[in-house]
Amino acid sequence: MPEQRRYKPPPPDACEEDTVPVRLPIPGNELRVRTVVYRNLIVDFAVVQIVRFEGRWITVAKIDCDRGVIHRRQYVRSTGEDILDHQPLCPIPPDRGWDVVDRWFRDALDLMEDEWEDNLRRWRGDTA
Repeated sequence: MPEQRRYKPPPPDACEEDTVPVRLPIPGNELRVRTVVYRNLIVDFAVVQIVRFEGRWITVAKIDCDRGVIHRRQYVRSTGEDILDHQPLCPIPPDRGWDVVDRWFRDALDLMEDEWEDNLRRWRGDTA
């Protein structure tokens, strides 16, 4: 059976990559936003929520592009498990998928900015 085609961003040497922190209102909490740009389009990204815990940065939640899909993850502190198991948000078509990725970047960033407190509560295991 032939391998199914998946979206792949352009080669790294043809792109510009940048990572910037976005501070959240509670100290020790931030989003790290990684973008890969090709021809003025975001062709790969990751929006990662991290928290400073016991002297190191720990990933709480994430929306990124991987395996031809934009998906989200939500981790729990007690086990480190991804309770969403790479929840798919949008498939990325193999041909010119960078248009889809570029459109989704803003939505992903907005989601993470809007839901960071809920993500932190779930990571902590708070049910209230």
